[in-house]
Amino acid sequence: MNLVHRRSFIPLHLHTHSSDPRTNELIACGVETGGLYKLRIPATSNYASTSFPILDVFPSSCSNNASMCSKTKSFCDIDNGSISSLSVRSLSDYNVWHARLGHVSDQVLDKIFGPSALNFSQHRCIICPLAKHHRLPFPNSTIQTSSPFELLHIDSWGPFSTPSLTGAKYYLAIVDDFTRNTWTYLLTRKSETSTTLVSFLRMLTTQFSTTPKIIRTDNGTEFVNSIISSFLQSYGILHQKSCPYTPQQNGVVERKHRQLLNVARAIRFQSHLPKRFWGECLLTATFLTNRLPTSTLNWKSPYEELFQRKPDYTVLKTFGCLAFASNLSPHKDKFDSRAITSIFVGYPSGQKGYKLFDLNSNTLFVSRDVVFHEHNFPFVSHKDDDYAFSSPPTLPSPFFDDSFSSPHVSFQPIEQLQNDNQFSLTPISQSTNIPPPPPPPPPPPPPPQSHRKSTRLTTRPAYLNDYVVRYPLSNCTTSTILQVTSLPPLEPISYAQASKYAEWVDAMQKELDALEQNQTWILTDLPPGKKAIGSKWVFKVKLKPSGDIERYKARLVAKGYNQIEGLDYSDSFSPVARLTTVRLLIAIAVSKRWHFQQLDINNAFLHGTLEEEVYLKPPDGYALAQPHQVCLLKKSLYGLKQASRRWNIEFTSSLLSIGFLQSSHDHCLFIRRSSTSFIALLVYVDDVLLTGDSLAEINFVKEFLHAKFTIKDLGLPHYFLGLEFNFQSRGLHLSQRRYILDILVATGMTSCRPASSPLPTDLHLSPDSGELLTEPEQYRRLVGRLLYVTLTRPDITFSVHYLSQFMTAPRKPHWDVAMQLLRYLKGCYDHGLFYPIENNFQLQAYCDSDHGRCRLTRRSTSGYCIFFGSSLISWKSKKQPTVSRSSAEAEYRALGFTVCELLWLSYLLRDLHFPINTPIPLSCDSTAALHIAANPVFHERTKHLDIDCHFVREHLQKNFIITNHVPSHLQLADVLTKPLDGSQHQLLSSKLGLRPPSAPT
Repeated sequence: MNLVHRRSFIPLHLHTHSSDPRTNELIACGVETGGLYKLRIPATSNYASTSFPILDVFPSSCSNNASMCSKTKSFCDIDNGSISSLSVRSLSDYNVWHARLGHVSDQVLDKIFGPSALNFSQHRCIICPLAKHHRLPFPNSTIQTSSPFELLHIDSWGPFSTPSLTGAKYYLAIVDDFTRNTWTYLLTRKSETSTTLVSFLRMLTTQFSTTPKIIRTDNGTEFVNSIISSFLQSYGILHQKSCPYTPQQNGVVERKHRQLLNVARAIRFQSHLPKRFWGECLLTATFLTNRLPTSTLNWKSPYEELFQRKPDYTVLKTFGCLAFASNLSPHKDKFDSRAITSIFVGYPSGQKGYKLFDLNSNTLFVSRDVVFHEHNFPFVSHKDDDYAFSSPPTLPSPFFDDSFSSPHVSFQPIEQLQNDNQFSLTPISQSTNIPPPPPPPPPPPPPPQSHRKSTRLTTRPAYLNDYVVRYPLSNCTTSTILQVTSLPPLEPISYAQASKYAEWVDAMQKELDALEQNQTWILTDLPPGKKAIGSKWVFKVKLKPSGDIERYKARLVAKGYNQIEGLDYSDSFSPVARLTTVRLLIAIAVSKRWHFQQLDINNAFLHGTLEEEVYLKPPDGYALAQPHQVCLLKKSLYGLKQASRRWNIEFTSSLLSIGFLQSSHDHCLFIRRSSTSFIALLVYVDDVLLTGDSLAEINFVKEFLHAKFTIKDLGLPHYFLGLEFNFQSRGLHLSQRRYILDILVATGMTSCRPASSPLPTDLHLSPDSGELLTEPEQYRRLVGRLLYVTLTRPDITFSVHYLSQFMTAPRKPHWDVAMQLLRYLKGCYDHGLFYPIENNFQLQAYCDSDHGRCRLTRRSTSGYCIFFGSSLISWKSKKQPTVSRSSAEAEYRALGFTVCELLWLSYLLRDLHFPINTPIPLSCDSTAALHIAANPVFHERTKHLDIDCHFVREHLQKNFIITNHVPSHLQLADVLTKPLDGSQHQLLSSKLGLRPPSAPT
């Protein structure tokens, strides 16, 4: 319908209404466009379906429009500028209007067009999420804990721009969800987080007899790495991780950061301490917040919720105040100050005293004899206006029982700090006047004029890719990181150093008591012409299998290097068990399902009776009534040349007296057999492995040894001679996981990129090429440690054998190859030998040789591996003593090499009363060598092999062995003679029985 143009028709500017003057009925509603009115007829109008003549509308009818419009507000609201709902008749119309109006919401469109019959849920605009997407609301956590340590909230913080007094720039915060108790640990590097957290979780197991069920962290690489994941898997702990850039999902510990910082800032402001004290401030903040009532716990403190007793607030002092600690130095004279002027900086963990900062020497120490002046702050005039931490912080304060009564030690130096004139104060006199701080340092010189920096893009060298991984594990700390703020230095190197700490003083006293109880010596005068040897204290922190501290051990050691052969001693040889015997006995015991027990002889060497006359100077710390006397040794002592021999003789005679028989093929193996029981005992110096089918007989032997020597019953073995025992339902997994990790930590290779094989396949090193190492002892020490790893890792035996050829003058290429080996170990550090319960008790051997591999000597490398059933018990990689003229000759020498080991194993099994099936299969991949062994062939090329030829052939004819040919790609001993590519190396390693502890059997 068109309306004749008359601008006087409607006084409104954009919209118009037309009505029938006869019926006063609304006919249409329209909008003026270019002088025309485009009208829409309502569906309810009588004119909706008829032709509409041109209307003669007069201006007088305008008065009716307003009233008519108000009567039909549901149809069109002129005041709101709305459009009839008839303008949105389909989803396509809706999409057009949605786009025209700038992608408004459905609610706004409803306001414009009125309620629509369309289903807006069918509308899916792909532009709106891109333009308007926002974060969704965070629901409350649904996890409700019912006991302590069910859920731990964990987060790290840092780095802070200013190092703390101990050099820390980070800290780790741990919050228990149930008690809200908080632990914070200062970290020098972020990479220390992994081992600190693992040590903390182990501490919970030891101190609270519980294991957390869930830990919650963010996705930082300090939490998402192999060290933490393997530990959590072994203990069945769930690891909940927040989504990236979503700290709200770990809100408990994030809020704890704020609370700790608030308290830390407050106590720093009140004491006016420099920022380098931020660590002590946060440690104190943690200590205090753990003891403050909170509404979350119905106004109980986290400390009370955890320990079920109220904290002692009487021990609290004002942080940063002046303090005078008793000067207990043994070197002070009559006119020295009787007190040390200091400031109070916190509460030490694990000690009943106060942590103080010496204003004269800039050192931290702990003392209980302290007088506080809580209204005096020595740093009050120090100019430090910047009270805000500019970087994120928070730190450690392992909580402790705050009953401050009669500490064991009154004064302990903690750490010598660098002298910094900015923070040192003038020594305080005998009066209580507060010394003024020194004048501020002169302003720093202006920085040198900066040079224009090149804008050229730089790229990282490709070789660095070998040392980059996605999880940082380097610079791991020891298992005692949790006590780093309170423990004395571990393993002191002198008596003077150890005597300052109560733990080591107690350890030395226990050792002296044990020596006197054992009647190790008698005091006497030194005869003329005799010489007394010296002694020294050796200190060792004994660790549990989990890595936690078990005890502090002090051992008195004689300086045996001063002994003279023929005068102070004669023979010094003492046998130790062969590791092949250890593995064979383990394989038999697992297959027979025998009982396992591990024993440790206390002070083993002290039980040996000396035959020689040996005099010893009194040890440090041993008080004598007559200072000129010396100790005449009646029993053996650690460090003496004959100590090990005398102990072995004493122990052997004791076992033989109760019916044990000593093996003639391994003198450290003892067997006690009757018609109803079988017991085997293996001793390695003072470590004893006891196994057998009768638990009653095992208990009898333990009681006898305890009465004779005093033993420590360790129960089921978990850590024997550095070997980790992991008993599983289908067998035993034997590895050196912790020892390998210690090597990686010591060499800084915990963050290296794992390699697929120990050595490159085309490797040929020379003793003369490359730059000499400036510290060759590091290379020698590393290779020596790797040699011990080969006790359970045949896959690296050849590699270590190869590297050990360059010990005299190691060079840079040799070190690089050693690093390649460490990269390989990084990828499989937890692999070990698996000894299954199901076994067929059949010896089986493989031997191989790599002809003329050494380019300098052209001598060949032989290797063999021997299985007891499916359990690998013996292997070796060794360079042949002579040059072989052919590969057949080299392979044949390897056959003789292997037959010797098989003969010894058969004798050992005979001592164990264990029958073996003969002939023993011996596999070789050289057809020529097999022909030489079976028949007198190739005379011209084998006549110089007469002895070896007759030796192998004789045992072949006696039906002791039977030779088999095996394809080269299935020759298991191949891994012991040459470097292989990654896939072949891993294939043969798996066939040797190497696997991670969780691998299926």
